[in-house]
Amino acid sequence: MPNSLQEIALETNKTLAEIEKACQDASIHIFNLKGEAYIFHHHAKKLDLILSNPEVLSKTGSLDDFYLYEHYPDKIEYLYFHDTLDLCCWLFKLRFSLQEYLKKRKYRLDIILDGMLSC
Repeated sequence: MPNSLQEIALETNKTLAEIEKACQDASIHIFNLKGEAYIFHHHAKKLDLILSNPEVLSKTGSLDDFYLYEHYPDKIEYLYFHDTLDLCCWLFKLRFSLQEYLKKRKYRLDIILDGMLSC
């Protein structure tokens, strides 16, 4: 079910320009229906979180999953650190694992470290 940006603006006491900017920054797709701007219902919680806690967007610029940020807004610093560390670990696995292990999704620490040392 789509949500109208004008309705969101009235509920949050934000201008339409502020809401459109937040949608653009959070990669929330806005579409027009009969001359009115809408977002999909499943993005409404994400937009509400960003409008109420602007620091969330600055901490999660490239991270797509907002579930934990929504439920634990007081732990934004830790969640950002954890997500960044998780992303770095996946990049290490992709960079230093052998192709046959990547295809099988078998990531072994000794293989990864061997790949790091052989570069």
